[in-house]
Amino acid sequence: ETIAKAEQVESARQHEIVQAEKRLEEIRIEIEKNKSDAQALRQNAMDTSKVTLYNQQRDVVKAANEATEAEMKAYYEEKKLLEQEGDLLKFEEESFKLKKEAAIALESLESELIEVLRIEAEIK
Repeated sequence: ETIAKAEQVESARQHEIVQAEKRLEEIRIEIEKNKSDAQALRQNAMDTSKVTLYNQQRDVVKAANEATEAEMKAYYEEKKLLEQEGDLLKFEEESFKLKKEAAIALESLESELIEVLRIEAEIK
């Protein structure tokens, strides 16, 4: 009877060991699955971060290009205005020269008119 009881206890112990080993294997499988899931989540997070970073960089480059384009447009507008201002100054300078020449010619005509009037007065 003691031997039978010892065999029964031993059998129960062996059964518990087998069950514990099965549970241990299940836990190992679950740990590996969790590791795999964690790695996938980590990779997904990295990929998402890369996409977000790429999008932010793209937006920064786009904004920089737009700013550069606006600066170039402003530069060419300013250059055009300066050229127009230069043309206006040349026109004003030419106009001044012509007015000066006209004043000189007018003075000459006045002098000649005065001379003609003086001669007419002498004749009368």
